[in-house]
Amino acid sequence: TSEIAAPMAAVPCLELGPVDERAGLQLLAGFDEVAPGVPIQLRRLEETTSYVVFVPPADTLAEAQRRLGELRRSGLEDVYLFGDGAFRNAISLGLYRTRDAAAALQRSLQQRGIIEARVAPRGPGQGRLLISLLEPAPELLAELQRLHAAGSAIDVRPCAATLTAGR
Repeated sequence: TSEIAAPMAAVPCLELGPVDERAGLQLLAGFDEVAPGVPIQLRRLEETTSYVVFVPPADTLAEAQRRLGELRRSGLEDVYLFGDGAFRNAISLGLYRTRDAAAALQRSLQQRGIIEARVAPRGPGQGRLLISLLEPAPELLAELQRLHAAGSAIDVRPCAATLTAGR
């Protein structure tokens, strides 16, 4: 228990992750076996999985369809009209995995005169968890050391000040 346990033994709170939700739940089950009742706080993070480049929603469906036709006549082929949700009557100009790729299309479109092109995050991805061990027992430190020795790449660090303030 030297690599993780020794420097963390005096820390009142440890934060693990972020880890994908399935792995996080498996960790929690293992922690409960070795040190039942240790206070644990979970924070779920939603990560953006893609970015959409779009023309903002028109006031009416007819107006949106007219603008869609203009864009197609200008040479854009892979465009479509959002029919519902937050983007209702907006026009999709492309979907990208990274903000940089979406921004590159936005700049290119704006250079072509499509100045209203915007970029927005699209949909949450797989949930990830931050796990805070509020009072890490020696058994949990030993379990973290065992996981580390087995090749786990779980990021372990002292909790943010907001969790430890008032302790």
